[in-house]
Amino acid sequence: MQINLHRSQWKVFNAKAKVRVVVAGRGFGKTRFLRASAIRSVLTYKGKFDPESPCEAVIIAPTLKMARSLHWDSLVDLFADNPLVDHIDRTYLRIYFKNNLPSLSLAGVDDGGERLRGKNLIYAGCDEYQLFPSRTWAEIITPCFRD
Repeated sequence: MQINLHRSQWKVFNAKAKVRVVVAGRGFGKTRFLRASAIRSVLTYKGKFDPESPCEAVIIAPTLKMARSLHWDSLVDLFADNPLVDHIDRTYLRIYFKNNLPSLSLAGVDDGGERLRGKNLIYAGCDEYQLFPSRTWAEIITPCFRD
């Protein structure tokens, strides 16, 4: 799978930091970068698979509707006929992969982030983060990272 990023995006994409924050103006490609990062986190996952608590990478936006409009069509286009994909759940906006890889899903925090509680996250990419409730990262998302 080819990832098309420009030079500045590649600098952030290849950064070794555990948490990366991109502050850039319109047209930088933050949304494309976020999607590429989420995909890489799934396809390079080397952890153990636990069917009782499966891992997940999630792209989060202020609302589920916004997450869908920003990311879903592109993700479906990328993975529609990909041999690594087990199935695409269009109801719950989740892509399941073969070979015990984590799933990739979309979420919104329009419920205060409550739908994220209890997930076993390997990746959380926040799009339009300035619109999130202030407690979302510390109280909701961070506790979902178990490793």
